[in-house]
Amino acid sequence: AEKAQPVNSKMIIKLKRNRHIANKQELTRLQRKFEAQLSQVDKLEREKTVRASATALTIGFLGSVFLAASVMLFHYNIFLSFVLGIPGLIGWILPYWVYTNIKTRRSQELSPQINKLYDLLYDTCEQAHKLLTL
Repeated sequence: AEKAQPVNSKMIIKLKRNRHIANKQELTRLQRKFEAQLSQVDKLEREKTVRASATALTIGFLGSVFLAASVMLFHYNIFLSFVLGIPGLIGWILPYWVYTNIKTRRSQELSPQINKLYDLLYDTCEQAHKLLTL
């Protein structure tokens, strides 16, 4: 790396890459493999929360619909308003527990796959390191 030079109270860093690396094609292949494995890990990490979020949002939306109906019926039929308000409040409280439950179960299901991918990432990095230290 070259020396960093301040420019108008900002720091500019210039990095140089060694252009005379042996096994450059193999290193490029390992880099692509690493990036693909890393994107799979990211996809699995997001997958932990997608279903949980969708379910929790759906329950919350239905709770809001019941509460809106309850408020609209308040002047016409207090009993029906009260009956619709109970599932509405439950629909606002329940999503937190549903979200955590689904996320926990999904995390337990995906953890072995994610750990396997991390092991593959480690092996890929080891291979690249061996090529660079030759």
